[in-house]
Amino acid sequence: MAALGNNVKMAFLKGLEALGKGASNMATNAHQKLNEINLETRRRELLSEIPVRALDLWQQGEPMPQPLGDMLSELSALDEQLTVLRAQRYARVETEAQESAEAVTESESVPEEEDALPDAAAGMDGSDWENEVEEAGEALDVPDADGEDEEDTRPDLRPVEPDPIDEGETGGNA
Repeated sequence: MAALGNNVKMAFLKGLEALGKGASNMATNAHQKLNEINLETRRRELLSEIPVRALDLWQQGEPMPQPLGDMLSELSALDEQLTVLRAQRYARVETEAQESAEAVTESESVPEEEDALPDAAAGMDGSDWENEVEEAGEALDVPDADGEDEEDTRPDLRPVEPDPIDEGETGGNA
């Protein structure tokens, strides 16, 4: 009986040792992954920083290798073209805005009679809207007087009844 207890203790200790090694391996892997991610991030930062520094040095007159110098010259020419295009667009937008502002000031001379709201719209408050909604709902329930079914284009304002299946009812099939 004592041998069985010793065997169980040994198996338990070996299991704990295996768990410890597994946890240690997982921690080591996580640490290595974190180091790898940090190195990749720094690499991306340097790769994005190199062209900016090269352009700065080239603009300051530092000699560059021929292929790099040609690319930087082309980049500079493209920057100048973009600046000109943006200036033209900005000038056009500004003149259009001025023209539209002038047109608005000319059209603002509206007679005083047109400024007033119609009496029907001026007298409506929230309770009038509620009455209209109720009347519309009642009108949907009433069939046409002449008995013809015409297609109704008005919105259905009746309350929506929940679907029994959505409510969890199975109809006795559970």
